[in-house]
Amino acid sequence: ERRLQPGDVLLSVSGSIGKVGIVGNGGVGAVASKSLAVLRPIEGLSPHYLAVLLRSDSIQSWLSGHARGATIQHLSIRTLRHLPLPLPPIPVQEIIAQRYRDSGKDAVALLVQHLAKAEEDPIRTWLETSSEALAILKKGTNLSREERLPMMDRFANAASRLWKEFSENFDQQQDQNNLAEWLKAVIPATSTLRGITNVPEDMGRLVSLEEARLGIENACRILESDSEFRTGPAETLCLNLQRLLRQETEDLLAKIRLHPIPEPDWVVTAKESEVVLKVRNESPLALRKVLLDTRPHVGDGRENYLPGGGLVNVPLRIPASPTPGTFHIQLLWQVERLDGKNVSGEIPVSIAVRPTRDAARKSDLGANPYIVGPPVDRREMFIGREDIIGRIRRQVARPHRANVVLLEGNRRTGKTSILKYLESEKVLPGWIPVYCSLQGGEGHESKTGLSTREVYRLMAREIGNTLMRQGVTFWVPDQPPPDPKRHLRFQFNEALSRAFDNDRPFEAFEAYIEAALKAIQPGRLLLMLDEFDKLQEGIDAGITSPMVPENIRYLLHDHFDLSAILTGTRRLKRLREEYWSALFGFGYRIEVGPLALEEARKLVTLPVDGLLNFVPQARDLVVELCAQHPFLIQSLCSRIFDYASESGERTITLTAVEEAAHEMIRDNEHFRTLWDYAGTERRRLILALCERFSNEPDPITLDFLEDRLEEAGIMIPKGERLGDDLEHLRELDMIRMDSTPRASVYRLAIPLMGRWIRQNIDFNDLLDLARRESEEKSL
Repeated sequence: ERRLQPGDVLLSVSGSIGKVGIVGNGGVGAVASKSLAVLRPIEGLSPHYLAVLLRSDSIQSWLSGHARGATIQHLSIRTLRHLPLPLPPIPVQEIIAQRYRDSGKDAVALLVQHLAKAEEDPIRTWLETSSEALAILKKGTNLSREERLPMMDRFANAASRLWKEFSENFDQQQDQNNLAEWLKAVIPATSTLRGITNVPEDMGRLVSLEEARLGIENACRILESDSEFRTGPAETLCLNLQRLLRQETEDLLAKIRLHPIPEPDWVVTAKESEVVLKVRNESPLALRKVLLDTRPHVGDGRENYLPGGGLVNVPLRIPASPTPGTFHIQLLWQVERLDGKNVSGEIPVSIAVRPTRDAARKSDLGANPYIVGPPVDRREMFIGREDIIGRIRRQVARPHRANVVLLEGNRRTGKTSILKYLESEKVLPGWIPVYCSLQGGEGHESKTGLSTREVYRLMAREIGNTLMRQGVTFWVPDQPPPDPKRHLRFQFNEALSRAFDNDRPFEAFEAYIEAALKAIQPGRLLLMLDEFDKLQEGIDAGITSPMVPENIRYLLHDHFDLSAILTGTRRLKRLREEYWSALFGFGYRIEVGPLALEEARKLVTLPVDGLLNFVPQARDLVVELCAQHPFLIQSLCSRIFDYASESGERTITLTAVEEAAHEMIRDNEHFRTLWDYAGTERRRLILALCERFSNEPDPITLDFLEDRLEEAGIMIPKGERLGDDLEHLRELDMIRMDSTPRASVYRLAIPLMGRWIRQNIDFNDLLDLARRESEEKSL
């Protein structure tokens, strides 16, 4: 508690009495000298207001008058506790602190002047203290699209309440002034903004925004004749409101979405065909002077007025193609918005070219081929990872040498799918791969993790089951032979339970391994231990022996025909630095991350080859949104497949991808889990800041993030570093760092998660949580 905290106010109480300062980031954690008093503002007291108040003449006189000492003066803390301070509301405190910074005038005099004017003019007071007015005055146009309408809605309701209270005592003869007339004009202008967030994005919202803008413009004219108000908060608020309304109107007009749907979406080979391109206006507003063309030119169309949801048909003549494939065109469009502005663009369209025999194909797409959730266990659906499989082959192919391969990667990066693929026939000639997930054992009844006995029994069980499937004759050493009249698998599990029901489970497992290796000669045994870092949970809980890694290492060194692949999260990196180094010290590390670009593209298209036709831009958008992560690609493509099944569309365009992405981020369990993995509110705020400023011109650097956190009142406690937060988030593949000549720039690693944050996380609520966490850590 004696260490300085952010916002502490320092006051000299010995020697030169009355010098004042505020603790910033540079002073956090230091200890004040004996000549300084530390004033820690309570809730409802701004440190900046307290500092300027202490510098005022009247309070400086009080401090000097209560100091004691002939040669060196001292002011006791006990005396200081009796210093009376005026405590207006926080908004007023901020106004006084700002006016002091602007003018340098005495803070007490500024406060008296403000309170006198407030008593005379309640509207001015409302402008300077109302949270709704201050939000628009302070943030101005620096609001996100998600904040604009709710803030204007709240302001309109607050202005209406003020007018209701003010108008009851409004005397036309005595109290009339420009601010009153201004407020009187603002009320009808903002009435159209009340409940604006519930108005759909259509012509009704456009009309409401335009009426409000014209009304606010009229209210501004009332202030022009009065120089006092012309540059005051009323005019600033008007100007900011007009800018916000123009921004909102521009965003609404700029949402131009044309969705082309070819019918049919395929043609036969060796024949010129006719296709109708149905172009739907999915914009919130109508469009005028719609001109449509194609490149290469195979058809065109026009429409003078296209309402929202309206269709315009463009007849196309597709030239004959001798071979199956895809015919790609660009739909070129030019439209006039309702405000008269001309805009244009182009949209990719693909039409499948199929052999004649496919002309009668069924319209039903059948079962969804994408695998979401469980690991990929079908060899034909295992796409990519050739480099990893090749590295594993080379590593385990070395004769007369024990090998450990460490597959490291975050949650749902495809580690288990790689192990399942290695189980396939002929992938690793000469090896019998045994898959064993350490999540599959019987856990302790009251503690997290697996007991030492259960760890060895689980590995022995999976080895035995695999050898049985391979047709290898094998039984548990030192156990009675099986009864041919009883079920073999049931007897095998009973024998395992007896073999490992002792205080030396490793000795039983060693004998078991030796018997298994002898039974498969000349083959070799590859033990694939999935979720291996789960052992740490049992070690931490005291139910798994810390010797398990050393024992496994001993077996691998003692038997050249035994190797292992261990998978786990990034925690394996940290485990390698502890006593696990006995096992990991000779391991070959392979990191499992996103797919290569071409592999990711294949994962989008190959599962639906012959069923759906992804235009190249739509395929690449899937890959980009998912940052080439296989689980996310399959999840998004699964939704696209369902969309195609329901809509009947067989050509997947950018619109289909966007709709599926919007549906996917509504309440995504994977992103929620990643969000929780961040661990602290400060790290989550870093993620939100990376999303919030992703489209801003300033790069998101370490200095940029430190500035934003300091502005939000979030201090980094002593002993912690923002760089450690960034490294943690990088380990989780949640942000990535790009090196530039000037500095390292950070951005969200997965664009789709950025959209999830924008839709599901309340930024202001997150700010409050991060501030509270920062305050608790500083106590």
